[in-house]
Amino acid sequence: MKTLSNYSRYSYSWLQVHSNKIVVLFGLALVLGGLTESLQSQTFEPDWDQERIVVAADYLLAVIEGAFGALVMVVAGIAAIVAATMGAYRASVAMLVVAVGSFILRSLVELFFGPEFTGVEDL
Repeated sequence: MKTLSNYSRYSYSWLQVHSNKIVVLFGLALVLGGLTESLQSQTFEPDWDQERIVVAADYLLAVIEGAFGALVMVVAGIAAIVAATMGAYRASVAMLVVAVGSFILRSLVELFFGPEFTGVEDL
């Protein structure tokens, strides 16, 4: 059976003692190195025209907020009532979330992303 030299034993025991510290420092270096990429991407300006995306999103929100959103809300509300009477309470709660979500979607988008969706007039 081979025996380890004194240097090998010392380095092996040193690694055993300090392995947690090495892993933590390596992970910290990875996180901090990755954060620099994220911080640089905050100032990135895209090359394409963002106005088309804003207008398309505003059109979609206008449709959902209009007659189609009312239809979705009513159908989801009726389906929630039917599901609750049949005992499917999870489905009922999910349909209530859909109904309320279609009612307040524009408010949520303006709350999280700002009131910059103004490209489409009322439908």
